[in-house]
Amino acid sequence: MPFTLPKRFNVSRRILVRSHQHRVVIWFAIMIPFLVVGVVFDKLHVSLLLFWGFVILTLLVGVFGMAYVIRLDKRQCVALGLGCPLCGGALLNRNGFNWLLIRGECPCCKQSIIDKLSE
Repeated sequence: MPFTLPKRFNVSRRILVRSHQHRVVIWFAIMIPFLVVGVVFDKLHVSLLLFWGFVILTLLVGVFGMAYVIRLDKRQCVALGLGCPLCGGALLNRNGFNWLLIRGECPCCKQSIIDKLSE
């Protein structure tokens, strides 16, 4: 049975989604030049050490960029007042919103919080 959430969640969720999309576009804008340079180095038959250096650098930018985007999303969620009243964790992360709607539990501490949100 889906739970009903306060109306402020819908507005804040839209803000979070828009901000997340902007962050992902910026992340890709930073990562694409690394991919292009790697492909150019491959086509020019540059030394393997330089090519694999760019491959590793691209992977690092991708992994750390994704982790940074997720961290910023959680911080913004808590800053908008959408934190768990029990543990302080973000309620509207990628999988957490579904967890919150379906079960009425915090995605971080797994405790029932739906009654505390409506207060």
